[in-house]
Amino acid sequence: MGRTHTAGVAENAKEHHLRVALGSGESLEKGLKDRASVIIGRDASCDIIIHDAKASRKHCRLSRNGAEYLLEDLGSRNGTLVNGVKISGPMTLQHKQTFQIGDTMFFIGQ
Repeated sequence: MGRTHTAGVAENAKEHHLRVALGSGESLEKGLKDRASVIIGRDASCDIIIHDAKASRKHCRLSRNGAEYLLEDLGSRNGTLVNGVKISGPMTLQHKQTFQIGDTMFFIGQ
């Protein structure tokens, strides 16, 4: 049983961000303005690196198309959950939906 981490995607008038709030009170923010997509996982080559033993090296891809986000599991061992349900293919995320990678929680917000 690992410590639960939280993360979120915030929409800003100037730039979209992927915001990760760590359990220690620290946070990570990644600008998405110039990026069509980011890879999230444990591997050092990922755009967003999470230290979660239940996450795969390259766990999922989060792509932005305007104000929408597409979440795609990259064949991870433990899967990616949206609102607590394991996804079986690419999924468009709506405002206030959550997604989970291992013990790390993400949410879509403005």
